[in-house]
Amino acid sequence: METIWPQIYVQIHEHLRDALKRRDQIIAFYLVLLAALISAWEKLGEIQILITTGVWVLGIGCFIVLTQYWRWQLVLHMSIVTLQVLMVANNQTLDECKRIWNQVNETNTTVWKFLNPFRGVETNIIYLFATMTFIPFYLVFRSLGVAFIHLKTEIVVFLLDGILYTFFMGFLASLFIKKFSNFDERHWMYRWLPNLPDNDGDSHLHQENK
Repeated sequence: METIWPQIYVQIHEHLRDALKRRDQIIAFYLVLLAALISAWEKLGEIQILITTGVWVLGIGCFIVLTQYWRWQLVLHMSIVTLQVLMVANNQTLDECKRIWNQVNETNTTVWKFLNPFRGVETNIIYLFATMTFIPFYLVFRSLGVAFIHLKTEIVVFLLDGILYTFFMGFLASLFIKKFSNFDERHWMYRWLPNLPDNDGDSHLHQENK
């Protein structure tokens, strides 16, 4: 069993690098699209609202995908820390893996901790992308005369609306991410592990589908 751990460890790193690469590609794509929208804003004429709404909806779709990548980065990072300890453990079972996961990882994280911009890069990226999707959102609703906050100074309205919007989007993403800080035996790197009770010497393979 010990010989497979380095292979799984390498695969986790590869999945993590691939997830980060695709995340950056999505951000770059939407940034280019947003820049094109802003530069062509005055030339869109009657289809201005339609195009801008489409860009915003596409941004929401990208935001959902980025949240999924955040989820997998969390799972993969916590799995790397877990496997580093598990590879040198004598009892390499599913129960032991869960015990180590709970011991070396922060599993009781609240939504508010995920919202903390000092927690990590992913939180700030979610905030950044939420702000990017706010721009077409604001352009559409400004054209319709709708705003979260009504003040005479437009720049202040833009900033306050942007803060509320970004925080709300970040809260939704954190609410989704929080549950994945707990150990889940259904993840691909754990499905093959034998589920051996500590007081029983008889082994049996952990069933993938329960």
